[in-house]
Amino acid sequence: MKSLDVLSIGNITKDIIENDSGNYFEIGGSSFYASRVCEELNLKSGIISSLSKDLPLKTLLPYTEFFSQLGNSTTTFVNSYRNDIRIQRVLSEAASIDLSKFKYPSDWDAPKIVFICPVLNEVSNDFFNIFEESKKICNLQGWMRSIDEDGEIHSNKYLPNLNYSLIDVVVTSESDIEDEHINQIAKMVPMICVTRGRKGCTVISDNDQIDYKTEKIKAIDETGAGDVWATVFSISRFIWAFEINESVEMANIAAAISLGGVGSKNIPSLDQIINYKL
Repeated sequence: MKSLDVLSIGNITKDIIENDSGNYFEIGGSSFYASRVCEELNLKSGIISSLSKDLPLKTLLPYTEFFSQLGNSTTTFVNSYRNDIRIQRVLSEAASIDLSKFKYPSDWDAPKIVFICPVLNEVSNDFFNIFEESKKICNLQGWMRSIDEDGEIHSNKYLPNLNYSLIDVVVTSESDIEDEHINQIAKMVPMICVTRGRKGCTVISDNDQIDYKTEKIKAIDETGAGDVWATVFSISRFIWAFEINESVEMANIAAAISLGGVGSKNIPSLDQIINYKL
């Protein structure tokens, strides 16, 4: 019976990247990066996204199943990097994702992992109730963003009102969340992973907190690195059944390699990850 390894729920985006090397146009969004990772690792993925019909998705992700909800626009970001600081603006915003429009083939098994990863609060709580047998990985960032009058995105630092009892792993960045909220979430979910950029990451599981260092590499573009980390960690832990330490190491290496290219161009294969330190 057919099945997906990872089903991601969140809007695909158009990303305009501005840095010292010039301006670039890329496709982005956590769901897109998750599927790019899966294709590099020879795993089967799917995406639920609201977007316009002008994106060449089958060219970009030829082996991914799309459950697209077509509308008049695609969420479009401008990511400006100056002195290692990212300023992010919104040019356009797609519609929210509607659970009633999602049709999953009745003869398919449930996905092994459901990665819930909105970019601008477009995923409702109803999606946490689908596929009870799947591991639910949740990236909080998209629920913790606010947009000012100039279209600039800021982290509002508010703890999202979600049903945490249905989540297996929460992934978040230290730049998006307060320490008190990390401790609060750690009491409600089996595992929380906090990425800390060049400082590494923290994993809290069963009241056991471990801080990990990251790999050192010159960063060309940080867009999507956190999504690469979350996807590789989840696959390593819940599909390949690696221990947490091994899963973190795989995720750290994959994210570090991805920093060496613009957008999704440097997402590594499994061989590149395994051979990174050899």
